[in-house]
Amino acid sequence: MSDLENSTPVYLGAQPIHTSTAATSGEEVTIEGETYYKISTVDRMRPFFMSIVSHSDHWMFLASNGGLSAGRVNSDYALFPYYTDDKITEAAETTGSKTIILTESDGRRMLWQPFSEQNAGVYTIERNLYKNTCGNKVIFEEVNHDLALTFSYQWAASERFGFMRQARLKSSASNPTQGERARWDSECPAARCAGRIATRQQQPGGCLQKMRVGGGTIWAFMR
Repeated sequence: MSDLENSTPVYLGAQPIHTSTAATSGEEVTIEGETYYKISTVDRMRPFFMSIVSHSDHWMFLASNGGLSAGRVNSDYALFPYYTDDKITEAAETTGSKTIILTESDGRRMLWQPFSEQNAGVYTIERNLYKNTCGNKVIFEEVNHDLALTFSYQWAASERFGFMRQARLKSSASNPTQGERARWDSECPAARCAGRIATRQQQPGGCLQKMRVGGGTIWAFMR
């Protein structure tokens, strides 16, 4: 294929498909006084497996694309299907976290599903992964350069509440009046396991949030 053909954009309907050529890199960063190792543009790598450690009997195995399995004590009390790492990685769209954002600004409504491959190429995005040095916190981050929004969520274990999911949505717009940040700290309803929850007792759930960011309105569904 010629250079001209390579430089000609491919369209999905009326929208050009965005592809990333950025190289993956790693570095140590400090977040709220804590040291994390950051992998930039992690989606350019082949998905890999990792775990979150806990001082209690919680266990969580998760893939770098967001797929996970978690529970307490052993696999009999798993909240999500306890499969091999390849199956957990392939099930990223159906297990663990799910966020759907509908943003309204200047009379337009735009749909964004962070960390989902269902709308791959629609936006110019950057995905980063962070894990702290203690190994008990993992942060997934997606930067949407077209919407000037950054969504991130963190998994951590809590003795009282089980697995805690903390999500953040912030604007990176150049206009200071649109630089407000919305933040909500919440449990993922499907990941509450303060007690020993058997597989047959698992219940799915989610929550809907509405917020104002600058002059626009954002609806966000999280699971």
